[in-house]
Amino acid sequence: MKIVLREGDLSDDYLRFVRKIGAHGIDVHSSYNLPGISEHGYVEQKGLQKLKDRLRSEGLRIFRVSLPTPCRFLKGQPGGEEEVQALCRSIECLGRASIPIVATPVHMTRPSGLPPEEHWSRAVELCKAITPIAEDWGVKLALHPTDPPVAEGPFSPMRWQRILDAVPSKNFGLLYCVGTRYEAGMDVYEDIRYFGKRGKIFHVHFRNVRGSLPRTGSYEEVPLDDGEMDMFKVLKTLWEVGYDGALNPDHPTMYPEEGPNWKIDWAYSVGYIKALLAVLNR
Repeated sequence: MKIVLREGDLSDDYLRFVRKIGAHGIDVHSSYNLPGISEHGYVEQKGLQKLKDRLRSEGLRIFRVSLPTPCRFLKGQPGGEEEVQALCRSIECLGRASIPIVATPVHMTRPSGLPPEEHWSRAVELCKAITPIAEDWGVKLALHPTDPPVAEGPFSPMRWQRILDAVPSKNFGLLYCVGTRYEAGMDVYEDIRYFGKRGKIFHVHFRNVRGSLPRTGSYEEVPLDDGEMDMFKVLKTLWEVGYDGALNPDHPTMYPEEGPNWKIDWAYSVGYIKALLAVLNR
């Protein structure tokens, strides 16, 4: 398993920091940090290669990216089909660049004014439209759960299996957010076993929390060693189901005001995960 961080400001200083603390690369969490998105609405190949070259010079690589959510398509508005075409063009570009994972670009929360079942059907239609392109170019589409994990959310705990059934592709799976699943009241160890044994965990957000919505009505995001989950057990369970992808600490919990690079949080989290991996690999 590898350790990755959010892209921060993508400065040379930040990329050196990522390398020096022992992470293996970055996730581009904001689609607007991808070349071409702001200008054209899709990823531009030459600019992407330049970004890859910058990372490679520091011994890093891109593990996952996010693409813009096609809000007009999800709402059935004019221009929606063009948004889907731009997504397909971006996925092809990412595949050409051997970037393995794209966060599935559907809202984690339902857009305002859109009825739940209409949102669901449009989201499934979108996933079915872009999955063949991902298959053609060797890209995996990873769906993050609804966050916060409210029961009525479009991809709440019970709906995760529903979307996998609706889009039965080896290239369509999950961005498994340990914290969000725990917040929803799930037994994360059994949850990991269930989806992991089916080969559906493509990427992992690795963070700890206190509390869950069903049990306490609220939750608090905390440092990795200060929550209710046994993070070594989480890691060991991932290993037991054959997961060999990336671990991203996801959210800053100690000094969130320090963004966008959160060096204290990330240095602490990377060191903690490296220690867990060292014990696991003894």
